[in-house]
Amino acid sequence: MIINLTLVSADGFQIPVLRQAFSVVRNTMEIRYLAIVIIFATLFSCNNIHKNSVDLPKELKRVSSPDKKVDAVLVETNGGATTPFGNAVFLVLPRKKINQDDLKYAIFNADHYQNIDIKWEANKQLLISYNKARIFTYTNFWQTDEIENWNYVVEIKLQCSSTNGQLSEKDKHPMSK
Repeated sequence: MIINLTLVSADGFQIPVLRQAFSVVRNTMEIRYLAIVIIFATLFSCNNIHKNSVDLPKELKRVSSPDKKVDAVLVETNGGATTPFGNAVFLVLPRKKINQDDLKYAIFNADHYQNIDIKWEANKQLLISYNKARIFTYTNFWQTDEIENWNYVVEIKLQCSSTNGQLSEKDKHPMSK
């Protein structure tokens, strides 16, 4: 069977788009192979759509430093179906958006949190406060070559407001009910 597809322009000019001869498929293996190729193509295209649209961290708060050289950004991260939501804090150039690839650059990363907040105490001094948190990542300084060639150093302080420890009871005794 021969299939001829052509486009016809407004002035009647015909443009051949596809001209291909198809033979009748006689072997079911060819059909199976074609079905497998279509399934994999569909799965890979859906996976890329999911990655680009769903995995972006949710920005909760952005605060510019008093000198306006740096933004502190608090985001909510999603670890997936089997892990809890988390929080991460970043220091970035003003207005820079945080994406999934940036998560490895967090200056603070925690889950099982209560009342996490960020605020600038002064130029180059950021305070991360919380009541309860299970902290995975923390560094007490930040610098970049993009501001004053590594000479702009931000001190990052933690402040826990809880009077009975930083971990929740569940985190202190994870195997008990």
